[in-house]
Amino acid sequence: MASQARPLSPQQINLAELPVTNPAGIQSVYANNAMLFNAPHDIRLVFTEIILDAPNTGPRQEMRASVAISYSEAQLLHQALSQALAMAKTAPKV
Repeated sequence: MASQARPLSPQQINLAELPVTNPAGIQSVYANNAMLFNAPHDIRLVFTEIILDAPNTGPRQEMRASVAISYSEAQLLHQALSQALAMAKTAPKV
């Protein structure tokens, strides 16, 4: 008799308790510009760095990262950014 797949039960995951691994060796990057592109099923965030240190060639823009996320993840990101910006407004200035 073939086994039937059981439906997955909802589970709470505390992301703060999950260890973070980096098997691909992804490095942290700096970006001072962000662009947003939307498609029917996701949103793409493109992070670039605008570099002004080339006097003979003028400014240039270098891509640092391109990230596609679903609309549901974008909503969670919106909430997290809104909370972080609200906290930053009330934080003491150093």
